[in-house]
Amino acid sequence: MRVDGRRRPYWALSFCLRSRRRALRQWSRGGRAPLLPLRLLKVPTVSAGMLAGLLVNVGLSGVLFALPLYFQQARGYEAHAAGLALLPMTIPLAFNPILTGRIVGRVGARLPMAAGFALCATGVLTLAAATGETGYVGHLIGLLLVGFGTSLAIPSLMAAVMAASPPEWTGSASGALNASRQLGATLGVVLMGAFLGQAGSTEAGIRSGFVALGLVLSAGAILAWSMIGRGAAAIDVQVVGTALYRHTSNEQSSAIVPQKLAPVQIEVKSSAIATH
Repeated sequence: MRVDGRRRPYWALSFCLRSRRRALRQWSRGGRAPLLPLRLLKVPTVSAGMLAGLLVNVGLSGVLFALPLYFQQARGYEAHAAGLALLPMTIPLAFNPILTGRIVGRVGARLPMAAGFALCATGVLTLAAATGETGYVGHLIGLLLVGFGTSLAIPSLMAAVMAASPPEWTGSASGALNASRQLGATLGVVLMGAFLGQAGSTEAGIRSGFVALGLVLSAGAILAWSMIGRGAAAIDVQVVGTALYRHTSNEQSSAIVPQKLAPVQIEVKSSAIATH
């Protein structure tokens, strides 16, 4: 068949469809080294950790997306002033992961993780209450709580997931957790955008959106306390947490440091996979 004097390339379309079907069959059967072993998702700490990673980034990205708009549109801040107003949230992220690694090494990941989610939820709800005629003090308290909560929750979550994963699958578990967090960041922006678009004013949209984010983070606290870092992985979490503290303190990292776990992942012997 010819169209405009040229032969329609049905063969190319057929080749692409066959290639995609072949790739899908190979993915469903599982290769010798699958990118994400489905057996890994049967470990409750790993699957629940991916969901918790999504929830924490929903809250964090929602705040980072909405607050600069609020400061500039509702409070009349200049762009540089709005950026400086967010500074209190970033200060705990510069040093608190070192303390978090030490806490996880002593008590495990469950308590600091749940506490981090609870602090984040409290901070976001404080920010929701601070919108209006109040001064910057309410925003300062809320931003500090969100910063401390995030720097507690994310390193603890990473340590718990790494401890629950077999040594040969720690890379896959880390990548899956980071992917779920990136998805959560996208959903957080979408959620806040929806509230801002439906509200009559920026202030009303921020307030209702932050209440929703607080509920999301509260659900993350319940999930972290009830399903993550329990059972056989508790001892291994302390091993990973101790290593996290040592490597972080030695290198003076100023970021949330899942990659610092790589040198010690081989030494972790998790028994959680054997029980599931």
